Order: sequence, then C-alpha cells, then structure tokens
Amino acid sequence: MKLFARVVIVIYFFLVMFPANGVAGQIDLESISIKPLYRSLPIEIISGSSEPDISVSYSLRESDVFIDCMIRGLVVTEEKEGALHQEGEGHYRLYIDDEHAATLYTNSFVIEGLPQGEHTIRVVLVKNDRTPYGSEDSVTITL
Repeated sequence: MKLFARVVIVIYFFLVMFPANGVAGQIDLESISIKPLYRSLPIEIISGSSEPDISVSYSLRESDVFIDCMIRGLVVTEEKEGALHQEGEGHYRLYIDDEHAATLYTNSFVIEGLPQGEHTIRVVLVKNDRTPYGSEDSVTITL
C-alpha cells in the first residue's frame, strides 16, 4: 500500500508540474490565435545600409496584443519560403516565451488569447531557407 500511495503522489506531482500542454509556466500555443493585419505602416528608409533589420512595437487592447514590425532591407515573400536563399528576401518567425508560435508574412498582426502574466514576444527575420539573418527584436508585455 505504501508503494501505491507513493506512485499516486508522484503521478499527481507530474500532472500538476508538467501539464499536458508542456512544462509548467509555458503557454498553450493551441489556445492562442495569431491573425495577420493588413494595414499600411510608414516605410523606414535608411541610406547606406542594406542589411535586413527589424524593429518591433506593440499596443494592448484589452487582452489582445497588436504587433507592428518595421523592417528594412528585406522583401517578405511567402511564396519562396523553404526555397534557396536569395539575399534580401525572407519572412518572420514569431516566438512567444521562446516557443515558435508562427511564421508570418505581414508587418502587422494581433495575438489573441494570451493568458494573464508576463510574456516575451520575439520576431526574427529569416531567409527563404529558414536560416536567421541575425536581426531580431523583442518586447516584454504584461497582461
């Protein structure tokens, strides 16, 4: 009986500490929604530099997180994702709390359904072949 009680306690501990959606403290990516927004943003023109670069800003509306990405030196192309690298072409990879959440092709998007708490949202510029350009930006938000 003692062994059975210990097994039950161990199983309960793992169910509490490591829920079905992953390690405790991680978000359930299936419970959130990431939707592209099609809106015009100002274009940043910086002469003398053609290296891809990104700057991320955000705004909160209730529990929705609106993200805007200002890029330079990169043409975002969905059609060429997974193809051979062509300098100056690529797309974004979105990470929420260090988990890959989405691959994106628009400069603006909204994240819906994030649980309460602090979250780090990181956007990485990647080449067509999915290797990083070396440019990323992140923001930390609290809901």
